Amino acid sequence: MKDIKMKRFATMSLSAMMVFSTAVGTVSALEGDNTTDASVVTEVEGADNGVALQEATTYKEGVTVVADENSKSGYTAHFVYNLKADLANKDGSPRSQLLEPIPEDAEIVGVNLVGSFRLHSSYEVGEDRGHSLLDYQPGDFAANVHPTTWSGEWTFENLEQDASGNYTISVPMISGAHYYYYQINYKLPGEDQVRTVSVDDPKNVSPCRANEANSDSETGDITHSIVYGKYSEKQGSTPNLDYMTPYEGSNKGTVQYVEYKGTRSEHQDLEVYLPAGYDANRETPYRVIYLSHGDGGNETYWMNQPQGENVMDHMIAENPDQEAIVVSMDNTLYSWDYYQIGENVTKYIIPYMEANYNVSKEAKDRAFAGFSMGSMTTTYMAFHHADKFGYFGIFSGCNIGNATFKEGFQYDASKLRGENGEAYLQEVYENIEPSQDLLNSVIYTQAGNYDTAVHANGFGLYGAYETIRDWGAKYMPSENFIDGGFVYGSHDIYTWAQCLYNFAKDVVWSKEDTPDTPDQPTTPDQPENPSDTEKPSTPANGGQTTTDKPTVKPTTDTTTKVNKPTSSKVKTGDDTELLGLVSMMVLAGGTVCLVKRKKEVE
Repeated sequence: MKDIKMKRFATMSLSAMMVFSTAVGTVSALEGDNTTDASVVTEVEGADNGVALQEATTYKEGVTVVADENSKSGYTAHFVYNLKADLANKDGSPRSQLLEPIPEDAEIVGVNLVGSFRLHSSYEVGEDRGHSLLDYQPGDFAANVHPTTWSGEWTFENLEQDASGNYTISVPMISGAHYYYYQINYKLPGEDQVRTVSVDDPKNVSPCRANEANSDSETGDITHSIVYGKYSEKQGSTPNLDYMTPYEGSNKGTVQYVEYKGTRSEHQDLEVYLPAGYDANRETPYRVIYLSHGDGGNETYWMNQPQGENVMDHMIAENPDQEAIVVSMDNTLYSWDYYQIGENVTKYIIPYMEANYNVSKEAKDRAFAGFSMGSMTTTYMAFHHADKFGYFGIFSGCNIGNATFKEGFQYDASKLRGENGEAYLQEVYENIEPSQDLLNSVIYTQAGNYDTAVHANGFGLYGAYETIRDWGAKYMPSENFIDGGFVYGSHDIYTWAQCLYNFAKDVVWSKEDTPDTPDQPTTPDQPENPSDTEKPSTPANGGQTTTDKPTVKPTTDTTTKVNKPTSSKVKTGDDTELLGLVSMMVLAGGTVCLVKRKKEVE
C-alpha cells in the first residue's frame, strides 16, 4: 500500500462538544463539568413551555444538554454565548474574521439564536408553518423547510442576558443532531441601520471548519455548530434519530481529509470515513459508498451536518456485515457540470481510492448516492456510469434530463411545465434508454414528507422525487428498484441522515441476499419517466405543481397528530419568504457558497 498523503487531521471529537447528564429529577449538570463553581443548578418551582425555570444561568459558555424531568422531551439544552469575550478574541482566524465588521464602538442591538429548530405535528403538509422547540409536544418532528410557505430556520430573537452579560436561552431538546448559529445585530456610530453578522458558537465551533484551511470550495456551513439530543420515552412518536449522535461504543470509525489529483488540480479534497478496525492488509477488500452533497456544500458536509460519520458508526455496530468505507467529495468545485463530475469520479477519485486503500475493484462493491443537487448528480451517474457502481441512492429529488435517451429524442425541460407536463413526462419515460448495467444495478429513492423536492409539495416534474421513483417502479426490474417512501423531515439534514442510514443498512450489498427493504408506498397508476443529452445541464426551474400532498406516512412509526396553534413567548423571525429553486438549494446545503480558488486550478 502506498503512503496516503493526508492533510492536517482536523476531525473533531463531536462528543466532546457537549455532554449529556444521565441525572433525572431536578436539572443537574454532569459532574459539574459544564457549570460554574456553584456546580448545582438552582431550579425555581414550576416550568414554562416545558423548560425548567432557573434563578440564574449556571452553565458555562457553549451548549449543554441535560436530562430534565420537567422538559416535555426529557431533555433541556442550555445555550450560553459570551459576545463580549468573542469580540475581544479577534485573532485573525477565519472564524474571528466574521466578527471584524463589528467595531469596538458599535452599539449591540441584540443577539439571536438561529437553527434547525422548526417542528411540525402533522405528517400531512398544510399551511401551518410549524412551531419551535419551545412549543414542543411529544410526537413532533423536525422539518426545517416548509414546502408551501418556504419558512426555514427558526429564529429566537433578542436573547436575554444573565448577570454576567451572557446571552442565554434554554429549550427542550429532541433526538438527533441540530445545527445552530448566533446572529449579532449592531449599529455603527451615527447610523440607524441595523447590521447583522452570523457566527458559529466559539465554544462549539462548526465541524465543517475541520478542513476549512484546505477546502477548494467555501461553504456557509462553517457557521453551523451542532447540538445533539437524545431520545426519551417522553418523546413518544418523535423519530428516534439517536444514530445522528456520536457513537458511544468502543468501535468507532475514523475520518481523514486527503488530497488527490483530480481533473481541476493536483490537490483536490476528499473526506474518507474508515470503519472501526480498518485493516489495510486484510484479504477481503472493503466496499465503498461515494457521496455527493447538495448546493452550497463541499467535502465536509455529509459527515458533519447529516452526521454521516455517526450514522455509519451506529449502523455498522448494529449490522457488522454492512461495513463500508464512505467517501465524500467536493462537487461545488465543478459548478454542477455533471459530465465533468462523472469524469472526475470515475477517472480520478475511484482510482485514487483503489491505489491508496484496501477497497474492492468490482462495481458490485461500490455505491453512489446524493441529495438535492447530489441527487441530480446521482441520476447522471446512474444513467452514464452504471458500469462502475452496483447501487444508487437518489435522495430528495432527481434530474430526469440526466437520463440517456433513444436516438432522435430531444428532451425539453420546459415542456414539463403547465397543464401538459404530465403527458410530456410519459413521453420522456417512453424514450429513456437505460443501459443493461443500470438495469442490473439497484436504485433506491427516498425523500422527506415535508421535502421541497417533492412534486406533490409543489416542485417541478423535471427534478421531483416522484419523477425518478415512478420511472424506476415501471421500467426497472422489480428486484432492482426499491422505494423507501417518505421519512419524517424536509429538504434538510434530518431527511438525509435517515436516507443514508436506510441505504447503508438495507440496500447496498443486498443483491447477494434478499434486501430488507423499508416500507414501500403504493406506486401511482401512471408512473413517470426520465431522460438526457450528451452533456446535460441542470434545467431551469419549472414543472407543473399540484396541491396534493404526500399521502404515504413516513417509515418511522408514528401516530396521527393534529396541528396545534403555536404559543411561543419568544418572538421569532420566521416570516422570511424563500423564493425559487436557488433558495431551495441554499437550504439543501446550508448557505450558497462561492468557489474559493485557494489552490491552482487548471
